Amino acid sequence: MKGKLVFPAILLLLYVTAIQLNRWSLLILCLALLVKLATWADKSLAYLSMLLIAVSTIQIVSKQDVQLFPELSDVPYVIEVKQTSWKVDGNQLRFQGTVLEEEPKRKIIVNYTIASRDEKEELESKPSSMIVTNGKFKKPFEATNKNLFNYKDYLNKQNVRQILQADFITEVNSLPKVYHRTYFFDSVRMKALKYCDAVFNPITSLYIRALLFADRSALSEEVIQAFRNLGLMHLLSISGLHISLLLSGLNKAALKLRVTRENSILIQIVFLAFYAVFTGLGVSVYRASVQHGVKSVYAIKERFIHTLDCWSIALLSLLFISPVVIFSVGFQLSFLLSFLIIMLSGQPFFNSLKQVQQYAVLNVLLFITSIPVLSFHFFEFSLGALLFNSIYIPFISLILLPGLIMLFILSPFILNTAIFQMFDQLIGELIRMMENVTYSIESTASLVFVSGRLNTTVMIIWGIVLVLLLLNLEKRFSRRTICIYIVLFCLLAFSNRITPFGEIVIIDVGQGDAILIKEPFSRDVTLIDTGGLVSWRELEEWERKENQYSLGSHILAPFVKSMGIKKIDTVLITHLHYDHYGELANMAEIIPVVNIAGTIETLGDSAFHEQLNRMDMEDTVLQVIDQSTGFSLSNRLVGLKDSLKDQDNINNQSIVLLGKYGKLVWMFTGDIESEREAQIQRDYPNLKTDVLKVAHHGSASSTTAEFVEHTKPDYALISAGRNNRYNHPQDEVLLRLKENSVETFRTDYHGSIHYKFSDYRLLDEWVNIYRQKFWTNSSRGDYE
Repeated sequence: MKGKLVFPAILLLLYVTAIQLNRWSLLILCLALLVKLATWADKSLAYLSMLLIAVSTIQIVSKQDVQLFPELSDVPYVIEVKQTSWKVDGNQLRFQGTVLEEEPKRKIIVNYTIASRDEKEELESKPSSMIVTNGKFKKPFEATNKNLFNYKDYLNKQNVRQILQADFITEVNSLPKVYHRTYFFDSVRMKALKYCDAVFNPITSLYIRALLFADRSALSEEVIQAFRNLGLMHLLSISGLHISLLLSGLNKAALKLRVTRENSILIQIVFLAFYAVFTGLGVSVYRASVQHGVKSVYAIKERFIHTLDCWSIALLSLLFISPVVIFSVGFQLSFLLSFLIIMLSGQPFFNSLKQVQQYAVLNVLLFITSIPVLSFHFFEFSLGALLFNSIYIPFISLILLPGLIMLFILSPFILNTAIFQMFDQLIGELIRMMENVTYSIESTASLVFVSGRLNTTVMIIWGIVLVLLLLNLEKRFSRRTICIYIVLFCLLAFSNRITPFGEIVIIDVGQGDAILIKEPFSRDVTLIDTGGLVSWRELEEWERKENQYSLGSHILAPFVKSMGIKKIDTVLITHLHYDHYGELANMAEIIPVVNIAGTIETLGDSAFHEQLNRMDMEDTVLQVIDQSTGFSLSNRLVGLKDSLKDQDNINNQSIVLLGKYGKLVWMFTGDIESEREAQIQRDYPNLKTDVLKVAHHGSASSTTAEFVEHTKPDYALISAGRNNRYNHPQDEVLLRLKENSVETFRTDYHGSIHYKFSDYRLLDEWVNIYRQKFWTNSSRGDYE
């Protein structure tokens, strides 16, 4: 077939993507490609493509129908547990399972709050394979901030539609007589992981689990972050490299045992099938296994099949098994980079290079190709992949991985011997050496580039430039041409920083405030308040999670990175309430802060100093704001004076800011109440605004009718938490705004609220007249 299967494979990929994203433009492109195939390339391929599209459509529709489950009854029911998902963290137990007494099986996520230390120890000691439970079902929330992790979509892609908050957990000791196990291979995998923990040194066990069984859950966050910052995370995952090494070992063993060629290939095919299932059917393992498997089947028949056709068969089969896999970063990187390797390996120019030159060219091209994918999912990429792959790949592929494979295979035969202990200790020392070198490099060199999520237009241009580069690869590039390509890729990578558009975002941080202002060309970045989750009870040591959730590290920092921001110039804390400053330290651990501004009451408070004490303040300046007179925070942002000087009410001490962005005048009010609003009316009789950030989350003690009539805003923005205990925003405030014809947006209803602007009149008019002036990230339905 000489690689022709790639046409229907890519066509089906485009079609599935169009269906999943509901994009008509992609469907039209698919139709155009079909016509092109029929009239120009090969009619048989066109017919095959149409058949694949028809079958795929039927399968996608049937899967959607299957997910329309009825409501479960209130009686307890039996759930089969996916044991490798069983995780006890602090006072929380979480696992995936299927409801046993249903056809088709319903996949759910179960959350359970542990009542005592003794119960926690019992649950940690042995993951159950089957439990009886009952509780309250809820739908997972959708992401309410742009670009951030969408838990609802993540579960949907695993065919999980519901989360059960369990009231109790009871283990089932006897299985039903007629029972088909959903997680049989997972239970076998769990036994293998337990064997690793029981037999090997702790550090050796961690890497056997990661590199042989695709289980990174036990690796420390410190290790994962260090490898990620150096761009080497792919080395901690099972890939085609691992499969090749395992098959090479099998082949050598077969030669030693004088197994016939046909039987050796059959053994390899059976091994690949079991290993792919045993490791959890990860995308990279599946792709490599199918490619090798198809190649082996043709080898038995002594027939040739092009590697690109093997790749295409792997892609086609995966799209039929799980169409939603196209959204996973593993799928995108595995198939994209392997496609590039296959295409390059068939080029005379590439094959004529010396081995070192081949590696250098391949490393650079793989790095360039992966950047759009990495920026989309992680908002950053590491230059370390270019520098350190040449060191780490030989070490892992030639020393560490073969050593781990040998140690695991031989362990049942040499366990409790001096040789085993010595071998285990040696592997452990090699791993420690690798980790120490990684920590040292990561702490010394800053190699992470924060690109933000590249927009669709930029990624399309990136793809076009990359294709042009590959098509012209055989030509001898002049230095000028190479420089042009480098400049083009750099401009695209910096696109989020050099955009002529600025943006103001009311970030959804629940019951709190966090407002990000990014100037055009990233000239200045200001964050007004940070939000803060108030803890109503001090947790005991055993109740605390290993990696505690925080708004600063899980919402603010990732969101700021997604906009291509590597540092914040000024964080302004409006007043001394925890829901306005409580996430400062958590965020600053990830995003550097140049300047922290606030009143002397805020910056001098002991509670606020707890935040500062947790931060690295070496490169951060504290700026004391004097509200007795007006002041300037930046070129656009000025502060209104506080002549009220209310010492009893912290809310009325809030810093109030005024700024003009595009054609709109904005007013940021913190948590001021009616007394301070009246003072502003007296001090600024001619004050008018276009956009009012409603004070105190929409409390009835603020936003008086007189203040609204005085400032005459066209738009009101409210930051409040869903179903908060204060019932913010309160109905009377919403009524006052409505009576004054003020269009209202609120984070508890809409999620994050966005406004784009530009210093260039035509661009500003285009973005705010021909496009929607304010846009949001979600709708009310996502909150119910």
